[in-house]
Amino acid sequence: MKVFLSMPSEDTLAASTLATKLMMAGHEVLSTWHRNPYCEKYPTDPAVRLEQLEINMRGIEAADVVVAASCTGIPRTTLSEIGYAIAKGRRVVWLQPFGPELRTLFDAHPLVTRLAEPSVWSVAVLLIVAVLEDMR
Repeated sequence: MKVFLSMPSEDTLAASTLATKLMMAGHEVLSTWHRNPYCEKYPTDPAVRLEQLEINMRGIEAADVVVAASCTGIPRTTLSEIGYAIAKGRRVVWLQPFGPELRTLFDAHPLVTRLAEPSVWSVAVLLIVAVLEDMR
């Protein structure tokens, strides 16, 4: 499957680990933002921000599924990317802690599979890989 990873930039190392595991399982990872942990996380140049946005939008459009997660940080862009993926008819696997304060309207959408976030990231990675295998 073609997979786009959507996570806060603070989670670059976790996303890189997940991307590696997904590729080892035979998936094609289309997102690129997590490949360079030293890139500028929040560029101030509007042209650079627009370029990043367009790259991410193209990746979501080309994906079969968007895998979204938030290990640390506030998932502002992640939430936007989930909405864009739904609007484009893409399935979303969303790894997020459960709780009344963390519920969103996305929880109700039939394209969204919401998973409770395990406390150990390596378990979360295995869970995501298993869910994607079931979707094939």
